[in-house]
Amino acid sequence: PALPLGANGQAFEILSLKFDGTNCTTNFNDKSVNLVVNAKPTLESVNFAPVCEGSEGTIILKGLVPFSTGKATYTFAGQTIVGPSGTADVNGEFSISTGILPASANNQFFEITKLEIDGTNCSTSFTGKKVKLVVNSKPTLASVTANEVCFGNATTIVLSGLIPNSTGVATYTIGGGAPQTGTSGTASGTTFNIDAGILPLSADGLDFKITKLSIDETGCVALFDDKFVTLGVNPLPTIEISGTPVVCS
Repeated sequence: PALPLGANGQAFEILSLKFDGTNCTTNFNDKSVNLVVNAKPTLESVNFAPVCEGSEGTIILKGLVPFSTGKATYTFAGQTIVGPSGTADVNGEFSISTGILPASANNQFFEITKLEIDGTNCSTSFTGKKVKLVVNSKPTLASVTANEVCFGNATTIVLSGLIPNSTGVATYTIGGGAPQTGTSGTASGTTFNIDAGILPLSADGLDFKITKLSIDETGCVALFDDKFVTLGVNPLPTIEISGTPVVCS
């Protein structure tokens, strides 16, 4: 019969043997063996914390046999993979790295199909032990533009090529100065306007450079070193009148 895990370590003893038809019997008092019943792998859940594209993801298996060492077979991105041997911790948890994840991995499933324990040949197959990956996109930025203005008028910086209707924060510099962080705002479609205020004439010819964009909801960040516009702040016309006009009455 199938042995339960509770039989592990119990003694199995032969007390006597009897031949059929002869009634010849031999009794024994030292013919025993201690049973070894190894646990089959267990698995309660497969978990994944959201990441940003370009980052490494971590799959966490929970409900394993504590301190058990073995291998996981899983399907991911259309492939069946047998992972390297690893050991569960005291809480019965084990982590599997997904490697660097592209944005296209979003909504794909990572499914554990089998676990096996090293040295015992014990294995368990599973169905439905899977998790859907959440891989959030990093901010995008196609261009930074601004119209020339006359001194005394506010300058508007236009960011284009953003993730549609995304909400986040921009960090920028003017003329290579200290980084400034704007307030959180939401793109209108794929564009967002930054009110740079009224700039001094000395700002003419300086570069307004976007160095970082971050998305509020996901915390995903993108850094830039080539997204800038050269500001144009034109002086107002002036006139000077000198001397005293002489006229006849």
